[in-house]
Amino acid sequence: MLENKEIERYVRLHYGNLVTVRDVVNENDRCVARLKVDFPRVFTDDKTHEKTIRFIPLGQVGTIQFDLNFKAKKFTPRNECGKRISVNLGKLVNRSERIVVNASAKKLAKVAIVREALNPIFILADHLLDYREVTAEELRGLGKPPRFKQYLSLLEQLKIVEKRGQVFTDGAVLSDLKQQAFKEGGKRDEQEERFKESMIAYVLSTSYDNIHEVFHINRMQTYVHADNTYYEPSLEAEKLLYQNEDSLISRYHNMYGFKSPLRLRPVLKELVKVGAMEYDGAHYVGVTELFGDMQAIKADMPFTESLIA
Repeated sequence: MLENKEIERYVRLHYGNLVTVRDVVNENDRCVARLKVDFPRVFTDDKTHEKTIRFIPLGQVGTIQFDLNFKAKKFTPRNECGKRISVNLGKLVNRSERIVVNASAKKLAKVAIVREALNPIFILADHLLDYREVTAEELRGLGKPPRFKQYLSLLEQLKIVEKRGQVFTDGAVLSDLKQQAFKEGGKRDEQEERFKESMIAYVLSTSYDNIHEVFHINRMQTYVHADNTYYEPSLEAEKLLYQNEDSLISRYHNMYGFKSPLRLRPVLKELVKVGAMEYDGAHYVGVTELFGDMQAIKADMPFTESLIA
């Protein structure tokens, strides 16, 4: 059978240095080389100028089947490997986005535009503080009853509300959120605000994918994307990185497409204001406690299972 060195040489010649041989399976009249990519990334701390290099495993991206005469009989085209690399890098960004939202949900719930985007949940939360049910008649009087019904359906799935006949009442999760908010004390308006933020945070942390896929709330996504623009490289570098404004805006464009700096600058300031990140006057940096939570979530969220091969 073929020597692995011969196969590796073939792969370098036809696929470049980025694609390498994961392993080789020998069979009676052929062998199959499975190709992988460990994607190199360089992370720079803008304050210390220290560079950190990481090789991100993107899993299997293709195969080559050789006969005994070292002739490639069947193989994944190079451009197809490139597409799989791009898709898997996109999956990496999506995973970090879910991690960031999960850990930062209570901070994001304080952002004015997030609150506005999820206003139906705030209205329902405010109502359920004083009344134990939402009736069909009350829903009929709303400006966009179908949208509220969609949110009610989502809240029902999360056990925040429970449907009984034609009305919605407190669910087990909502009762727990109420109890926790009022147990921490403070004035009544502080307790109510804490409850509303906790409810939004719970919905964000458990159902962010559903929210942006079903409700298409682009204004809210800008804040999530900006938050992820900072934390995603820090998660891969495995340490908090100091980043200046230009670096973050440039990375945002690379990860999510162009958006005017006039729009992004106030978004970054708002994230600092609510405690999702910090600013020392020249550099943005992550919050140590939040970052620790993100690292713990990342450890429990395998990446390779979602990769295409």
